Amino acid sequence: MTLTAPATATGSTLVTVHRHQAGDWQQALASLGRRLPVGWDAAGEGSGGVAGYDLVLAVPRTLSALAWFLMSAGEDELADPILQAHQDALTAVAVEFGCAIGAEAPSMVGHAYDSAGQPWSHAHLVYGALAATNHGFMPLDPGRVAEQAERHIFGYQLLVRRAVTELVGAELGLGWAAPAADGSCEVTGLPARVLQSMEQPRRPLSEIGACFDSREPR
Repeated sequence: MTLTAPATATGSTLVTVHRHQAGDWQQALASLGRRLPVGWDAAGEGSGGVAGYDLVLAVPRTLSALAWFLMSAGEDELADPILQAHQDALTAVAVEFGCAIGAEAPSMVGHAYDSAGQPWSHAHLVYGALAATNHGFMPLDPGRVAEQAERHIFGYQLLVRRAVTELVGAELGLGWAAPAADGSCEVTGLPARVLQSMEQPRRPLSEIGACFDSREPR
C-alpha cells in the first residue's frame, strides 16, 4: 500500500484576535505561566476591537512527523536538529517581526501536536495590538502587520529548511516537494508508517486552545 501525505493547509498564519476571542488567548497563556504581551488590549478600546495578533509558525507537517518518528525510534541525534531548527527560526522571527511592526516582545505558546494528537510542532507568537510610544499606547497598523506576517512566515520556512536540508537529503535520503505559496516544503519519500501518524483530521492551528502537547485525548 502506498500512502501520500494528506492535503492540508500549511498551518502558518496570522490571526487577528478580536476582543470577543481574547479570553481564549489569555487562558492559554496563563495555563503555561506566560504573561500577556505588552500592548494587549483585551477590551479592544484603543485598537478598533482588536486585542492582539497571533503569528502562528508551523514546521511543515511531514517534517514534524519525521522528527516524531525518529524520536520514537530512539534516533534523537537525528530528530534534535529538526526541533532545534524550529526553535532557532522562532527566535529570529519573533524579534524581527516585532521590530517590523513596532510591537513589543511577544508571549509564546508552543505545541508539539495538533488537536487530534498528531505530531505537528508549531508556536503561537502573541503580540499586543497596541505599541508603546512616547505619546502613550498607539494601535499597530493592521495592513503593515498582515504584510509583514506574510514576509516573516516565508522567512521562517526558509530558515527551517536551510537548517535541515543536509539532514533530510544527504543523511536520510529524502527529498522536498515544491514549495507552497508561504515558502513551506513538505518532505517526500517518507515511509508509510510515518505518514500514518498524520492521517486524522484536525482543526486549524489558528485555534490556540485546540492543540496540545500530550498524545492523550482531551
